[in-house]
Amino acid sequence: MKNSPYTISKEQYANEQTFLIEGIPSRHRVEAICIGPDDTVLACSAKYNGYIELPGGGVDVGESIVQTALREIQEEAGWEVIDPQHVDRFGSFLYKAEPNSWLIENGYNQESNSFVSCKAIRSNPNHLFDSQSDAKRYELMNIDEVIYESMCTIRDNKDARGVFICRSRLEVLKYLFSKTKAGVPFYDLPKYHTW
Repeated sequence: MKNSPYTISKEQYANEQTFLIEGIPSRHRVEAICIGPDDTVLACSAKYNGYIELPGGGVDVGESIVQTALREIQEEAGWEVIDPQHVDRFGSFLYKAEPNSWLIENGYNQESNSFVSCKAIRSNPNHLFDSQSDAKRYELMNIDEVIYESMCTIRDNKDARGVFICRSRLEVLKYLFSKTKAGVPFYDLPKYHTW
């Protein structure tokens, strides 16, 4: 499978890199699972905006997946990875865009969602958000809360893409926080997993 990068013309996504995956225009999105002490994860609780969020976003032109994750952690949450050399990348999950979705409207037929994890994070008190809407309330949440809120998002959300992201996130969290690691590791899964 050959990926060919090119840039789409829509102004809002002009900085994002788009890939052809098996000939299909695809947005590449990264979500960061920032693991703190005592089984906590950096997240924005559903109580603030109706669904749980982890730092993440589209891969910009010239960025690697890890670079995107580090940028999104800083931009969205105002947190920093203390040791960026120790960031683990996990498999990608491929979401087929629904007709009339914002992905289709912006030239994407599908979205590849990659996950990365990092273990050392800290708040950056000097971080300035671009706008007040960007100042989401990211905090270290217990992993059980993150799993519960992700499951509630799956149950309650009408947005197929949001449900897909939460289902994919739960698969990664199950692997990361499994006490026995009895599940199939992501490096044994196909590169793209679709629901």
